[in-house]
Amino acid sequence: MKYTCRVPFIPSMGSISPFTVSESPMETKEEQALWVINNMRDHDGLRHLTKLPKGTKFERVKRDI
Repeated sequence: MKYTCRVPFIPSMGSISPFTVSESPMETKEEQALWVINNMRDHDGLRHLTKLPKGTKFERVKRDI
């Protein structure tokens, strides 16, 4: 299942464009979203977050049939 992740403004990073994550038996959508955000933080030389910012929302992506 795929989801669009919308992250609220993060003071140390600013705004992040919505991105797509998916769930798998090995990783939740929340874990994948945190990994994506921390990769962005690596690029900017910032410390990793240990949890998603408050207000992070997931919206299921509807399949085109």
